[in-house]
Amino acid sequence: MAITWGFLNPPPGGGGAAQGDVFVSRASGNQWRWNGVAWETIELRADVLPHGGLSDEHLARDGGDTFRTRWVIAAEGMVWDQEFPVPSDEWQCLHGLRYRWVSVQVVNTDGTIVLGDVEFVSTLGCIIRFAKPVAGVVTIRR
Repeated sequence: MAITWGFLNPPPGGGGAAQGDVFVSRASGNQWRWNGVAWETIELRADVLPHGGLSDEHLARDGGDTFRTRWVIAAEGMVWDQEFPVPSDEWQCLHGLRYRWVSVQVVNTDGTIVLGDVEFVSTLGCIIRFAKPVAGVVTIRR
């Protein structure tokens, strides 16, 4: 099976397509499958991505439906940053990344990486505890 991208519609008469080949319109995202005689309109398949997105975007799930997607900026749903300007020995981070075992990096106001005890509370947040109060920035990656 081959996947061909074209601007509007599939080529008339198949254009040399083999049975099962798929044509995807760059303009509309519509898809057709060649049945050996004619192009048949098909529903969006999980293995064929719709055209769209910018160079700094990725396709991400949109809501609870596994096959509903949308284009989002590269960092959306992947990286979360927050500044904690007031020194504290506990930072509560509600990152919302929908992943429990995230990577956590803390940099204090002097630019030094600081290690804290991270409690992975849920898929939406964690708590970082320090031996002494710290001010700085946390970067959390999924």
